[in-house]
Amino acid sequence: MENAIKHGVAREVGGGTVRLAAHVDAQRLHITIASPRRSVNGTPVPEGRGLFLTRRRLEQVYGPDAYVLRFDDQADGFVVSLEVPVQPDGA
Repeated sequence: MENAIKHGVAREVGGGTVRLAAHVDAQRLHITIASPRRSVNGTPVPEGRGLFLTRRRLEQVYGPDAYVLRFDDQADGFVVSLEVPVQPDGA
């Protein structure tokens, strides 16, 4: 959410809307965050320190193959999707 506001809505003239959706399906939590701003010139998502630390934490909590983190540059904005097990490994 923080990045959607900081890099999405805050940079748009007139602001915009950040959409958050979440649901559980087949013992998996699905979270989607969408902001109105597309990536610059369709460039891929940078692999900065914040994203590195996020992936590392997801691997520690859920295991390296148990989560899915996707980035999608759509015509009407940028969408980040996260899917994790409802119950972390070892819980």
